[in-house]
Amino acid sequence: SETATWSMGLLRSADWTGRWIGVKGGEGVPEEFRGASWISGDAGAQQPLFFRNHFELENENPASYGLLAALGSSAIRVFINGKEIKSPSQRESKRYVAQAITEPLHPGSNVVAIQVEPGTPSASIVAGMTFDLADGEIHHIRTNQNWKVASREQPGWEELEFDDTDW
Repeated sequence: SETATWSMGLLRSADWTGRWIGVKGGEGVPEEFRGASWISGDAGAQQPLFFRNHFELENENPASYGLLAALGSSAIRVFINGKEIKSPSQRESKRYVAQAITEPLHPGSNVVAIQVEPGTPSASIVAGMTFDLADGEIHHIRTNQNWKVASREQPGWEELEFDDTDW
């Protein structure tokens, strides 16, 4: 006889169980996001936004490992000291980057720069970096009100040497 198939759904609402996965309500908040704030630019701006934050790594206690996690309200591009950071997670979602960032780091001044594409009423990000320092200390940098934001792209905005005093 010919092969036959059939399917059946769950019959009672009590059969439907599960829990959300992700930053809120899921398996826990990644360490990089703990204490981080969502930051955004002009409410209602339908244009990309550009975020920057300078940070220092001491010469006497450099980072032996660095990890970045960033989540945008829409597609994001992430740079450390001008080097674009891409991660395997971006194949599934262009809104999320989680990647080791040890290679572009250096003792002294560093910069993280993130571009967020429009797509929601206000482009926004939440991000954090964790550094394992040479002396065994763990150091965190997370998004907060001290990050700078601009609503137009300027040449070299993702580079360490870029002058963002007017942002």
